[in-house]
Amino acid sequence: MRADIVKVPETLSQFASQASVEQVLADLPKLRSGFSKCKDNATDWGRVVSKNATQVKRLLKTQFKQAKDLDIKPLKNLARSAVQPVEYPIQMPEHLIEWYRVVEPPCVLNHETRGHMKSDLLRYAYSAAYTQLSGGTSPKARDFPDDLAPAHENWTSGSHADRFRTQAANKCSTTVTSHISKDGHYFIHYDPKQCRSLTVREAARLQTFPALFPKSD
Repeated sequence: MRADIVKVPETLSQFASQASVEQVLADLPKLRSGFSKCKDNATDWGRVVSKNATQVKRLLKTQFKQAKDLDIKPLKNLARSAVQPVEYPIQMPEHLIEWYRVVEPPCVLNHETRGHMKSDLLRYAYSAAYTQLSGGTSPKARDFPDDLAPAHENWTSGSHADRFRTQAANKCSTTVTSHISKDGHYFIHYDPKQCRSLTVREAARLQTFPALFPKSD
């Protein structure tokens, strides 16, 4: 172990009191995902995700009784990026506010969504809604209906059971890897109404990186 980092700074040591994904990300502006490999616009996105929501709710009714009351219709008028000022919610623990605001700029940086295949957006919606209904357990490959199974030879092998994983709102995040750009499926946002993977800013938040910006007086 490096001698210069044996002593953990007091601010960082407070992270021992685990924070949930929602506590860390809830204040960031809500965004929509986009389409990849086809023309993208908010109207078409809303139409596709609304159709997906209806299908997902139908599928989940066979697994969860409470799914009949599920509302996962997409939020309206969402952009794919945002830079507006952050408003810290009450549910964010004080030590997190202190950590992120010490060097937080007056606007959000690197908060922009990726484009996804329409078929994957259906799986994202299912995964996020399933995680919500289950109390924080992201579905494994075996939990996906056959209708949503991707065309991968190893889908049923068990070697990639977590190919689609939602970062549960009420739990700590899984380890955020440096190659997240290639693993969007493993970092699905907990809100099915946004139906997307995490942004760079959200990933940085979960990695406990504050925005590198001088504090203003």
